[in-house]
Amino acid sequence: MNPTQSPRIPNHSANAVRPQPNTCDLLVSVRNLAEAELAVAGGADIIDFKEPLDGALAPVAPEVWQAAARAFPNRTLSAALGESESATRLATHVPDEFRYAKAGPSRTHTTERLGRLWNDLDLPPSVELVPVAYVDHHAADCPHVDEILQLVTSQGRHRMLVDTFVKDGSRLTDHLGMDELAALVTHARNANVWIALAGSLRSDDATEMLARGISPDCWGVRGDVCVETSSGNMRDRRAGTLDPRQIGRWKQVCRSPTRSVEPEHALGHDQEPPRDQASSSGSPS
Repeated sequence: MNPTQSPRIPNHSANAVRPQPNTCDLLVSVRNLAEAELAVAGGADIIDFKEPLDGALAPVAPEVWQAAARAFPNRTLSAALGESESATRLATHVPDEFRYAKAGPSRTHTTERLGRLWNDLDLPPSVELVPVAYVDHHAADCPHVDEILQLVTSQGRHRMLVDTFVKDGSRLTDHLGMDELAALVTHARNANVWIALAGSLRSDDATEMLARGISPDCWGVRGDVCVETSSGNMRDRRAGTLDPRQIGRWKQVCRSPTRSVEPEHALGHDQEPPRDQASSSGSPS
């Protein structure tokens, strides 16, 4: 089978895709059931299970997924499967009660290999794959984000999450400028692809993007909804305790109105990503 074609895609998306959302969902990454309770208390729309200290999409133990399926039967649950080999090995362990599973593209090199990886994931029929694209694609040794979006559409998939691979404190906006992000979100919307933006985002980043008319379907966060640490270290905060009040602050951002602004430039993988964005305090998601 051609790797750009998908043999089986759950039909979850026809009603879920929002071509031009008025509000955004909030995905909060959690490590265990206690953190999941905090995320629910804060108002998170999607509870995403992953281990933040072990990488961008490091999985928790499948036993945690099973316990979460029992503990949160009426919540939208997501599982990070890890990268390549890990994703293939763990896909069959995702509970039927989960809605989404994310797989990382690192070390796939080409869209052909990445497409084959997606097709090889043996997820339950009720679980929809959310392909992930890394904006620091050179570090991840994977295709560029716009190539992955093209692969998503060519396989007839309807969701994609954009993230950073290296969790060193650099943010999504350090790799893609506002015009590039606007083009990316517009392209996804035109292709009827639900798109989530993550990557060490802070609420101020999201507020600025919304003011510029950049309105994804979902924001993905971790570090910026954790309690501040005395060390100020990004890694320490990312592994810290979730703060429902911070999650509530992000929910306010999700309800913020957006302007309708067309991007000035199309996104192209030959462009050099801007790296002179202004920095402010915060931590990785």
